[in-house]
Amino acid sequence: MNRILQFLIFIFWSTLLYSQNIVVDGVTFSTDGRTLIKYPKDKTDEEYVVPEGTEIIMSYAIDMNEHLRKITLPSSLMKMNSQAIKSCSCLEIVVFNTYPQQIVSPIFVNNPIKEFQTSETCLNCIAIDGVLFSSDKKVLLHFPTYNSLEPKNKYIVPESTEIISEYAFEGAHVNELILPSTLKEIGDYAFSWCQAISVTWKQFPANRGLGIFAGTKISSFNVMGDDCNCVSIDGALYSKDNKCLLLVPACKTYDRIPEGVREIGTKVMGGANIEKMILPTTLTHINDSAFYDNISYNSFLVVTGQFPILGKHIFYDKSISIITDNDNPYCHTSEDGSVYSNDGKVLHFAPRDFQHYSYCCDEIIDRYAFQDTYFRYGDIYIPNSVRLIREHAFDDIKPALPTRSEPSYYNFKFTCDALTPPKLEGEVFTENNVGNSTLLVPKGSEELYKATPQWNTFGTIETPRPPQGISENSVSSLKVNRVDGAIYIEALKPLETVRLIDLNGNVVHEKNQVNSCHTICDISFLDGFFGLLQVIYEDGSNYTIKLNF
Repeated sequence: MNRILQFLIFIFWSTLLYSQNIVVDGVTFSTDGRTLIKYPKDKTDEEYVVPEGTEIIMSYAIDMNEHLRKITLPSSLMKMNSQAIKSCSCLEIVVFNTYPQQIVSPIFVNNPIKEFQTSETCLNCIAIDGVLFSSDKKVLLHFPTYNSLEPKNKYIVPESTEIISEYAFEGAHVNELILPSTLKEIGDYAFSWCQAISVTWKQFPANRGLGIFAGTKISSFNVMGDDCNCVSIDGALYSKDNKCLLLVPACKTYDRIPEGVREIGTKVMGGANIEKMILPTTLTHINDSAFYDNISYNSFLVVTGQFPILGKHIFYDKSISIITDNDNPYCHTSEDGSVYSNDGKVLHFAPRDFQHYSYCCDEIIDRYAFQDTYFRYGDIYIPNSVRLIREHAFDDIKPALPTRSEPSYYNFKFTCDALTPPKLEGEVFTENNVGNSTLLVPKGSEELYKATPQWNTFGTIETPRPPQGISENSVSSLKVNRVDGAIYIEALKPLETVRLIDLNGNVVHEKNQVNSCHTICDISFLDGFFGLLQVIYEDGSNYTIKLNF
């Protein structure tokens, strides 16, 4: 009822506010005149000067007008929302009096713009041959869709340009691009759907966005100059020593990385469509977001050597699978699509849609093994064989396949059967990823998990409750007495091992091969103790109790 009431109030106020908008020369603005909301599609003026005092241009504010040829933006403009000026079929010139502080790209979509201009009083941007730059000429902001280039359809990005902004060349009709040696950064989708078929690099930039060449027809990259830090091999870019794959052209058929390559760099796809890629035996690392913008949803990588160290979010929603070559001597693919070391002790990678995790012989869960994985039932089981979980193993896991609306956090149910918390290497659990989740642990281990860093970030830590109708046996089969500097332990069946485990998970005392129903442990070296007493019987069963003295 409350949600319905809130919705009705929202609709009421939205309608009221909209009814209070003002119309100036047929153009709709907010009441205070600061936001341009809508320019009429049927308005026949060929030129429009956005009034001074306008600070925001909303999304689709100037959309599908067939008469506008020139738009002048005001010096008061502070923000332009995504697709603010879109599909104006005759728009050729856009004049800036200032470049807005906030841009939600792309702001120009499907307009036949021929040139950008700036006024004499504009301080933060400048137009050079119709191309818009920052005033210091270090940032290329926007390239017109149609530009009168000489020589024809070739553009040499000026030296001193350090950044090419996101969507800067989107849809631009230019056939050949030569990028400068000063280039340091390329923004997201900078050249997306650009008509270029030739791109020449003088320097490969350290920072690149996603999908920088998405939708293009580029099948090969060129390099220029002895000082260039990259080389072109079969059309793809590699580091100068040939050990790192840097970028694959969007229209390139590329199914094998050559032997000798040790790294796959960040965001190497650039919008390419890779269905199958065979990795070399020399590969050691796949870096952050390496295949994040691969546009195929049925792709897979074939590991032929040792399993590489993974970076974060190497795939978008794990749309790519990893499999192993049949003859791989180091790792194998299980029936459910997971990749394990050949001895089964290391879980390297879990598939995108993971129904459950309940293997009993794993000892190590590798870094990023479950990142971006969907656990269909929201239950995660960690067997007592696991002794080490590496950093970020469970980052960004989700309980179901993607939906239109997903919460920012989830309530998972983890079950860890290890009596002492497995060692965590780096950051594994935080309040952000498990603060709303439940951790079920063996009876008597709750306090140990609650006192162990990272494990104690779970929202709830408890012992599994017995099934309905079955009560827990409160009678212990173990008797423990402390006399002076020793503890006397008596059991109803033969003991094999006795351990004292502190709250940090460290074994402070262990006695093996007891082979008896009773034993004495010397604890005179301990000033005091608070932790767990664990006994393992000869038949393989075990029992754990809290101990404090």
